[in-house]
Amino acid sequence: MSIIESLSLFFLPSVTYQPLPHSFTGPWVLLLASVATFITATLAFLHRPLQTKRVALIRFSPILVNALTLTVGMALLPIATVLSVSSFQDQGFLPLLFVLPLALTFFLNVTALRMIAFTFNPPLKIFIAAGLMTLSLIVQNILVYAGINGVAIAHFDLAVFTMALGVGALLIAFALWFRFSKQKNMLWERDISGALASGLCVTIALLVSAILSCEAILLSAQPNRIDALPFAVRDVLMILIFSFTFVVMFSQLANTLFDVKAKANRLGESEKKLDAILHTATEAIISLDGKGTITFFNQAAENVFGWHASDATGKNIRILVTDEHQHRHDMYIHNFLENRESGVVGSVREVMAKHKDGSVFPVRLAIGYHQDAAGHHEFVGVLSDISEQRHLAWALRENAKQYRSLVANLPCMAFREMTGATRHMVYISDAAKSITGYSASILTGENGVSHFIDRIHQEDTANYRKARELAARRNGKYDCEYRFISRDEEEKWFWEIGHSYRAEDGSTWIDGVIIDITDKREAEEEFEEKIRLAEKASQSKASFLANMSYEFRSPMNSILGLTEVLIDEENNPVHRHHLEVIRESGNSLLKLINDILDTSKLESQSLPLDIGDFSLVQLCRQIEFIARETVQARDLHVTLDYSDHLWEHYVGDSRRIKQLLQNMMRSALTKTDKGNVALHVLPTDNMVRFAVASYSLENAHSLSKNNEKSSQTLSATLVTQLIELMNGKLWFDGESIHGSVIYADLPIIPTQSNAGLNSEPIRYALPPLEVLVIDDVQRNQQELRDMLLRQGVKVLTYTDIDSAQDVIKTQPVDVVLFDAYLDEQHYPTPKILREWSKQSGIESLNVIAMKLVVDPTTDADWEEKGFDAVIEKPFRSDAIFEVLKNCCGSDENDNNVAILNRVEQEKEKDYFNDSWAFRHWPTSEILLSVVGEYRANYANLPQRIEQLLHEQPEVLERLLAEAIDGAHHIGFQRVEQELTRLLAYIEGGDMGKAESNVQALEACFVATFERALAYLGVRAEELDKDLELVKLTPDAFARKAELFISRLSEGQFDDGLYKELVPALAAFVAPSLLAQFVGAVENFELDEAYDLILTMMNEMPTSQHSGVQSYGV
Repeated sequence: MSIIESLSLFFLPSVTYQPLPHSFTGPWVLLLASVATFITATLAFLHRPLQTKRVALIRFSPILVNALTLTVGMALLPIATVLSVSSFQDQGFLPLLFVLPLALTFFLNVTALRMIAFTFNPPLKIFIAAGLMTLSLIVQNILVYAGINGVAIAHFDLAVFTMALGVGALLIAFALWFRFSKQKNMLWERDISGALASGLCVTIALLVSAILSCEAILLSAQPNRIDALPFAVRDVLMILIFSFTFVVMFSQLANTLFDVKAKANRLGESEKKLDAILHTATEAIISLDGKGTITFFNQAAENVFGWHASDATGKNIRILVTDEHQHRHDMYIHNFLENRESGVVGSVREVMAKHKDGSVFPVRLAIGYHQDAAGHHEFVGVLSDISEQRHLAWALRENAKQYRSLVANLPCMAFREMTGATRHMVYISDAAKSITGYSASILTGENGVSHFIDRIHQEDTANYRKARELAARRNGKYDCEYRFISRDEEEKWFWEIGHSYRAEDGSTWIDGVIIDITDKREAEEEFEEKIRLAEKASQSKASFLANMSYEFRSPMNSILGLTEVLIDEENNPVHRHHLEVIRESGNSLLKLINDILDTSKLESQSLPLDIGDFSLVQLCRQIEFIARETVQARDLHVTLDYSDHLWEHYVGDSRRIKQLLQNMMRSALTKTDKGNVALHVLPTDNMVRFAVASYSLENAHSLSKNNEKSSQTLSATLVTQLIELMNGKLWFDGESIHGSVIYADLPIIPTQSNAGLNSEPIRYALPPLEVLVIDDVQRNQQELRDMLLRQGVKVLTYTDIDSAQDVIKTQPVDVVLFDAYLDEQHYPTPKILREWSKQSGIESLNVIAMKLVVDPTTDADWEEKGFDAVIEKPFRSDAIFEVLKNCCGSDENDNNVAILNRVEQEKEKDYFNDSWAFRHWPTSEILLSVVGEYRANYANLPQRIEQLLHEQPEVLERLLAEAIDGAHHIGFQRVEQELTRLLAYIEGGDMGKAESNVQALEACFVATFERALAYLGVRAEELDKDLELVKLTPDAFARKAELFISRLSEGQFDDGLYKELVPALAAFVAPSLLAQFVGAVENFELDEAYDLILTMMNEMPTSQHSGVQSYGV
């Protein structure tokens, strides 16, 4: 009969109901089975595998051994319970049906133990494992009865069986929780107490389940299940005893094997970890045996000595030892092993080692000794390359030597003081002997006699102590001046500069220097006395001249009046001549008296102003002319920059303004022998600003001489008094030793009938920007703040770089306006500013240099220094706007640029702007040539417009654009305005308005040429003759042009050739290009002039090739 048929008959009800009685005849069998079950369960839980990850099921592991042991233990009690019933003994048993539940139980136990075989088992896994083991318990307690021969289930008491399973499940869950819930951080654990407790719980669970299952299951005879050869009780008991014995012995042997293997794995891991640590150590580690042979050589040793580990291992240590110790090294090892001398072993020494290439270097060596159980000797050495430390130590000694030499040669006293409860100087340099007469030991109190502070003047002691105590509390810089009584009782003035700091131990120290300023103080007192005497003399002079004004004028007027009477009455020529001499001499003396009295009135602020209309343009042009004539013999370039936004005629005292400007220009010219000087006139806040900027190209020695010379010629008092007289403002911006700017703001107003040189510019508001201004002149900061605030920009101004640094690091700043002449030792570079800004999240900070307008440094040079753009001083609002607009990437067409003011109706401009023309064309001859050629080329432009208006409008647009550009660069403002209006009509397609403006354009051309020629003093009929005179033959032009270009290429400038070639070039080159060339020459930018004249020669048309002899129509 097959196992399946037998099981089917076991579960199906029998044909005849013949229940078998339950009577236990052998309780000793249950007792022995319980003990055996306890032993096997304990052995199953004794060794707990602690896995970090799941392993394969087919792998031979402690889990399978423990599952097998636990399965046998779980089968012992159910089978023993069946064997203990006498009625079951008579039936006999079927061993194969006992094996079937064992296989199912083994599978469930393996699954359960694999779930909880980790270092940490969550409660859910433990409960699932307990459920699987409870399921195996059910299988065992039911199928064990199928192993009885010739029986079937007659009745099944579900309540009793459920109670048995409940008790068993709780005990099994508790056993697993007690043994497997604790987290372990090891590979293997052997816990006897835990195994005993868990084994006891499992045994009780099996015993209770077996007994209650026997009560819950009622069997009856089943004739169809009777086997012919059933096993007797003795046979089954022998099988159980054999299985128990085998499992116990196998479990012990297998777990012992696993324990040894786990220890071997741990040892191997430890060796690998130790080897990795030794090889990753930064110090060189070398081990030797008792014969001096290298047995270990780590990676750091390879880097230090240059030997590979495979090459060094097995060789004698002598390959790493210098020649002087090579032959004695084996002796050192032998002496230590024989006598155990610990002079080398266990100590740290600095010795010399040898590299593979033979070079010698210093190392720090520590040697350790070890002897293993087999008696093998091993030396371990740890080495560090100290070449860099030796070099640093040498460098420190040299620096200390230089520092001592520097302190010893200082012309002042250097000191160090310790503050606290006992404040005293701990060090003072040897210069104290020559300055105070006392030795350093006396001043520091080393001999217990006195201290430095005891010799300070009593009146200055309190301030001295206060300044130093304040510095000690704040840990910062301080300086103070005091009197000191020297050894010969001489009173000297000392200036002490120091810095306090706190050391790591909490003590406060002060380091500083003491400078003898006695001579300086005496010179200051002498200077103050001279100033007092001078002021007294000036007051006496002013008082005398004021009182004697009437006495001076009255006799002189009488003399002159009587002289006029005598001249009218005298007929004798000789006497008449004598009287005329007397009259002229009297007038000269009266003029001198008036000048002296005016000076006195100016000092006493009683000089009246002569207010009247005057031409500010002509006055400034006169100042420029006088300055140029003054410096003709020097390599000095003088320019005038008169703003287009100023009027021509103003109301004011022209004589005093001229006197003021002459003094300002004289000051700049006197202290500058080589360089640039510029007079800038521009509007600012309802005032007119006069700024004289100078930039010297001389060396520092020459500049110091000029400054000494300028101190004799500059009348600062006169300039200040003139500014105060006219209610103006005067300020000075001394950028550097090479350049400076003098500003004078005067409240003069334009005349009512005046016509402006240019219309009011359109101002724009920028998008939100945060601008930081770093300048050491507060007036510059105020000027920029006022300009930028009107353009909608947020402005932050700082003189202190520490405050500016905090702002850049903590706030998002878009642009930094940086004074280009600040000291690089105290102020950061643009690169450092950008690094600061990255801390606030700004990746691209725009740094703009603020330089003098006369500074010849090119934009490319400023870009090399790290600046993104440049703005010039004196500041111009429109120029600053353009730079900021480029920084924020906007233009007038963007929506984020708002127009602040609009011109509602375009004003009619002047026909000819003479001041603008003369600022761009330096001589009348050049301007006359440019005007004449423009007249010859565009005089018939209105007629040409009528021809092309309907036939070729695209050609007309190009022609008008060229004419507009030429008119702009000559100063023909009205022509430029009319042509621009006409071009707008053509581009808009309004041909009717364009035709109606042609006649007005022709009249505008006639009036413009008449004004320009009248201003130049040339008649129209004489213009063509004058132009013929300045024209050169082709051969002469080519020869002179080649000579001029060759000299320019060598950096030389020929003024004669320049004045001949430019009028001739006017006939072939457009005014815009010619104006660039003239401007480059006037600014002495010869490289740019050389490039421009080459461009003009390449673009200039020739009659031989094209038949065109000029530009224009």
